[in-house]
Order: sequence, then structure tokens, then C-alpha cells
Amino acid sequence: MEPLLESFFAMKHEFAEDTRILSTIDQQINLAREWIAEKMNENPKEERPARRFGDVDSPEHPDAPARSVFDDIDD
Repeated sequence: MEPLLESFFAMKHEFAEDTRILSTIDQQINLAREWIAEKMNENPKEERPARRFGDVDSPEHPDAPARSVFDDIDD
């Protein structure tokens, strides 16, 4: 919703001379904010446990590549 609100504010700047348009934009901003508040009340953020990464085994010494990065370069 944030991009929509930003667009409304940009339109307010663009149409600053026309009070009728500004009124309509303000109504839309208010409706968007009401919708956001309504959705936030319906679905409050739930506390999530901290993410943990599982144990990963990695070799101590990686295998040497079979090819060199320079094998494809023509002399």
C-alpha cells in the first residue's frame, strides 16, 4: 500500500492548484489508511521465533577443480 500512498502524495503535488482534485485525493488517502488500519487489526503481527540455521557439514579441504579457469582461453 505504501507505493499507492506515495502516488497519491505525488498527485497532490502535481495538482496543487485544483482544490476539487486535492479533495478527491485526500479522500482516497483516508480510505487507504482506513483499509490499512482495518487489516492490521484483523491480522496483528505474530511474534515469530528467531530463525536458526541447521548444522551443515562441509569438507575441511575442498577438492581441487578438474579444470583450470584458463582451459578455455585460446593461445
